[in-house]
Amino acid sequence: MNKFIASLTLLVCLCFFAHAKEPPEMDRIHGLDAALQKGGLSELLSVARQHRWQAPRMPSKWSVEHRSYSDEQRKVDLAGRQFGRKLAVQLDAIAPVLQDLPPSDELNRKAHMLCDLSDWCASTLGYGNLFLAQRCLDLAVVGLGRLTASLDFPLAECENLAARMSPAWMSVEARARTLNDDAGTNLFAVDGTQAEMEKTWGSGGFLMREKRSGISRAPGQEPGRGFIETPALKANLDFFERDEPSAEPLTLVRSWDAKRYERIVNGLELQNANKALALLKFRSVIGQFPEKISYTEDQLRAREEMRALHEKLGVEANISNNDHVSGKAAFLYAWDQRKDKDPKDHNLDAQAWQAYSEVKTGQFMDQDTRAERMAAPDIHAQ
Repeated sequence: MNKFIASLTLLVCLCFFAHAKEPPEMDRIHGLDAALQKGGLSELLSVARQHRWQAPRMPSKWSVEHRSYSDEQRKVDLAGRQFGRKLAVQLDAIAPVLQDLPPSDELNRKAHMLCDLSDWCASTLGYGNLFLAQRCLDLAVVGLGRLTASLDFPLAECENLAARMSPAWMSVEARARTLNDDAGTNLFAVDGTQAEMEKTWGSGGFLMREKRSGISRAPGQEPGRGFIETPALKANLDFFERDEPSAEPLTLVRSWDAKRYERIVNGLELQNANKALALLKFRSVIGQFPEKISYTEDQLRAREEMRALHEKLGVEANISNNDHVSGKAAFLYAWDQRKDKDPKDHNLDAQAWQAYSEVKTGQFMDQDTRAERMAAPDIHAQ
């Protein structure tokens, strides 16, 4: 009997220690991965909400190899990165769906889901988390642009979606914390400015190149105008070594193992977001997307008189006979005629027209899809 109890006790202990080797973070990552593989992005969000699971931390490959301080941490970090790569692949798969769906409630729901996923990814500090958050938002912007370009879709719904296009993780503070986390030390001031962040990055790069070249300065000599030198920077020069991928296209999936700190330093704002927001403001102010200029009789008469005067003087008139059919000119004219003009919105019509024309020609797309098409134009032209 005693032998049985002893054996049972030993078995329980072995099971306990075997289970204890698997940290709780691993269980969470496995659960999230299973949800992603089972039902895609929506299932992932559903399971994460149900269990109140945050996104796993996803450091860069470089950070795992140079800044993981224990085997257990390295194991968790690698699992988080593997999950992040799978998520990036799933995001690629939804890109064509956003192009194919008509401007509708379904497209709006998918765009909001991507915003939710973006917020969820960024809720955990991590290099990969930030890039995934940006990727999700870039895809959501496609929905915003296409919905805004459709006058049949409610403006209020577009405005609700647009309100999610400037999240907190784009701030200098959030980006500085992410870079510090990946470096394993405080290199960037979390309460600093964009200029200070760029100065720190430039200084680290300068010191790294200086050391590599074997150049030595006299004791007490400053590194150079515009650069700073701190003990933290000097102790972490490997952080500033470049590892940008050379192969095109530079998509998130293809660059997942790369070291793209400079992209974080320079900011994570999206060109498509700026264009979509310009289109939304144009629609809210003008109320339509003019295809041609509608001149009044007085304006038409004045144009003809101006043209006749130029001809009489033998001067070429910069008055096109076809600008009444130019959508770009129509946007410019409508925007110039608006009331309550704000100088900072002077050229907004150009961005609005670019977004509108891209939507109408099927060219308003996320950054990675555009990069893929530019890298293989012949394939996508078929």
